[in-house]
Amino acid sequence: MNVVLLGTNDAFEAMQASEFIVVDHWWVKIRDVSCHLRNQGSWACDMFLGFDAIDQTLILKEIAHFKLKLVQGISAIQAKHNSNNEVVFDFTPPVMPFQLVEMAPCNFIDLVFDPYRSQLAKFWPDEKINLVERHQHELFNVYKKEPSSKFFIDKQNHTTFLNMGWDDIKGHFEHLQMFCDGLTNAFANTISIESDFSILKWEKDDFRQSMMNLTLEGIFQAKQCHVVMGILVPTGFDDGIGAQ
Repeated sequence: MNVVLLGTNDAFEAMQASEFIVVDHWWVKIRDVSCHLRNQGSWACDMFLGFDAIDQTLILKEIAHFKLKLVQGISAIQAKHNSNNEVVFDFTPPVMPFQLVEMAPCNFIDLVFDPYRSQLAKFWPDEKINLVERHQHELFNVYKKEPSSKFFIDKQNHTTFLNMGWDDIKGHFEHLQMFCDGLTNAFANTISIESDFSILKWEKDDFRQSMMNLTLEGIFQAKQCHVVMGILVPTGFDDGIGAQ
């Protein structure tokens, strides 16, 4: 199911209202939802065809809303904190050539470049900053006019590594690539360590300071076992796991 971020491809504006679903910052074609349903196999198709046309439309819309809400939630997950030590909820910016060629220059500036312009100005001169905009504009036009570049970029997808994606057009758009490389860097922080110590402090509080490490380890293992047992799916076989 091809879920698209608003601003990167707004083809839905030329469609009928019944042909797509928009939720927050994402949209999807109803046709893609229907294809996704058919991919689930004959049983799912037979069940779907058993409903009348009105119910079929409602089912497809419900699946689309579920998918878009799921993508919306996942896209908001960021393992980073901002300068106020608060969770960052910004969308992961597009940094691959196949993503950038789908963005009109005005959308690239508004959605990707401007949010980082002030920070970039601390390290780059104005001439270098302006080259980033120019290179994205050139990439946008090259994709439309040069079949060889379009051929390599069209082969890219979400599984393409960053360096491999930019190697396909190596030697061009150097400053744009440098900017995108910088957006992908995950700066080192202490979030995971702080979380671990918070959990440890919760178990070994002021009233349990004399607790031995072996006892503390047993508590953690017992809690882990409890969590794992809670997510086990019954298989119908008596293998001794989780049997009470």
